[in-house]
Amino acid sequence: MGLNGKWRKAMPYMAMVFLQFGFAGLFLISVASLRQGMSHYVLVVYRNAVAAVVMAPFALWFEST
Repeated sequence: MGLNGKWRKAMPYMAMVFLQFGFAGLFLISVASLRQGMSHYVLVVYRNAVAAVVMAPFALWFEST
């Protein structure tokens, strides 16, 4: 089990760490925008729009193969 095998084994753990950092960043941005006076409904719409724009290329890529 060389270096490639160790990286392959550690990838799920690294993905979870990056996911937790993403959730923490989203939380901080959400709290800051809500304290500035943004509506909860507007925040949900923006969050879903950004998620759709970010996920669309991956969906198109994986569905085309």
